[in-house]
Amino acid sequence: MILPLFQFAVVAALAFYLVRWRGSIRRRNAQSWDSLLSSLRPDWSARELSNNFLWKEELNATPEDA
Repeated sequence: MILPLFQFAVVAALAFYLVRWRGSIRRRNAQSWDSLLSSLRPDWSARELSNNFLWKEELNATPEDA
């Protein structure tokens, strides 16, 4: 009597773990690149970076270069 109950508990715990694991993988894959980058560096801005690079380094860029 105890062995089938134990087997059921183990299978139920494993199923619960796999469902939670699958949900976390699905949530992680649904994130966009913008949300991932903003979570790493909230104050980061590509526009500011490009302005700093172009103007502080005294580089000239034309529309043909882009």
